[in-house]
Amino acid sequence: MKEEAENNFQLIVISLKEEFYSHVDALIGVYPREGDCVESRVVTLDLTPYPDNTLENNRKSPVKTPTRHR
Repeated sequence: MKEEAENNFQLIVISLKEEFYSHVDALIGVYPREGDCVESRVVTLDLTPYPDNTLENNRKSPVKTPTRHR
């Protein structure tokens, strides 16, 4: 899927399965604002600086700390 996506292809997947999120270039999280269900906040994480080792050695990628944007 990643090889095909390199030619101007974008896809939004909502999933908790590692098969999807371990091969992406970025993660986006949406969560409710504390004490208020009417407003949401967004967290983004750019994964491009990290190597994709999942195909190479079949082990989990290192844990990455998300960056909060407001």
